[in-house]
Amino acid sequence: MNAAPVQDIHEAELARWLFTERMPAALLASELRFAPATGLAFCVDPSHLMGDARAPGDIDVLAIDHARLDQAIAIEIKRVKLPPKAYLTAQPNKLQDLEKGCRQVRLLRSMGFHRCYLVVAVVADGREQTDVGFPFRGPPPALVKVVRDKLRSLPFHPDVGVFVVEVTQPVDKDIRDSGAVGIWTHQHAQDVEQPAALTDGLRAFLRAVPDSSPAELSRFNPPRSA
Repeated sequence: MNAAPVQDIHEAELARWLFTERMPAALLASELRFAPATGLAFCVDPSHLMGDARAPGDIDVLAIDHARLDQAIAIEIKRVKLPPKAYLTAQPNKLQDLEKGCRQVRLLRSMGFHRCYLVVAVVADGREQTDVGFPFRGPPPALVKVVRDKLRSLPFHPDVGVFVVEVTQPVDKDIRDSGAVGIWTHQHAQDVEQPAALTDGLRAFLRAVPDSSPAELSRFNPPRSA
């Protein structure tokens, strides 16, 4: 095996790939109901939006419709890793991180974003599953059940959305060249009225973000329907 295993991709890099690469970004845009010209910011310090914010760590992805700043979307991303041996043991790595993800997305909800999501990225190294064709090298039903049961056991706030993105590396190539992506929903997000103070903070954040900032806004242009 020469290509880097998909489970070794850093969480921040994976987030950028999911939300900016054409194929996964189109799927995510549909699931998250992005407006046609949504801006994206990555690794945003919540104190830049509200000085008293208590969310642990950065906001992994912040989606902002420039025409409706009062409808911002905050996204927390957590990985579940499926190395080749997990296909046999049905014991994924990082499953316990979903507990932290549940707490983090609840704190994002407490900040008052219009919508909040936990995106569970199940990254599966299916390169050794040579007894089946490429389309069937993703997470097997037993592993999907493990993830689903874990999500069911967690006390998610009823307003937050939770969905799973399955990212499969089916052949010995970089995931950006040959990866397969699928999505399933655990819990739909509910729209909430965003507080004016947070909207003002978003407006100030957009004015302050320099082009060279790590949180540089990237324009999201979903593909047009045929």
